[in-house]
Amino acid sequence: MLAALAPLTGGGPGSGARRRETASGVGRRAGDGQPRGGRGVGDAEGCDVMVWLLLAGAILCEVSGTICLRLSEGLTRPLPTVVAVLGYLASFALLARALHRGLSVAVAYGIWSAVGVSLVAVAGTLFLGESLSWVQIGGLALVTAGVAALRCGTHAR
Repeated sequence: MLAALAPLTGGGPGSGARRRETASGVGRRAGDGQPRGGRGVGDAEGCDVMVWLLLAGAILCEVSGTICLRLSEGLTRPLPTVVAVLGYLASFALLARALHRGLSVAVAYGIWSAVGVSLVAVAGTLFLGESLSWVQIGGLALVTAGVAALRCGTHAR
C-alpha cells in the first residue's frame, strides 16, 4: 500500500526522500535542506511562510463553508448551498497544497480543525444567535491547548 502511494508523496521505501520535521513543523527531505516541494520562502527556522498562508486560507474557506451550511437550511437554499460546497472544496484544495509544501499532517490538521471549530463557535455566537456555555468555552481552551502541545511536540524531536 505504501509503495503505491510513493509517487504521490514524493518518496517511499528506498527512494532516499525520507522526511524529517523541522522546529516549525514543516517537513523536509533529509539532506536537501529545502521544504518539501523545494519552493519555500523560509525564515530563520526554515519555515515556509506560504505554508501558513495556505493553511490560513484553508481555515477561512472551511469556516465560510460551515457558516453557509447552517444558512442553507438543510441545503434547501441554493446560494448558501453553493457557497458551502465551494468553501469546502477550496478549503481542501488549500490544505492539500499546504501539506504538499511540507507541513506535517498532524500539525496541519490539528491547527485547521481547532482554529476552524473555534472560529465557527464564535461566529455562531456573534452572527447566528447561538450561545456558548462556560463548559463549551473551556472545551475550546482545551482544544487550543492540545493543538499547542501537538505543535510544540515537533520541537521535542
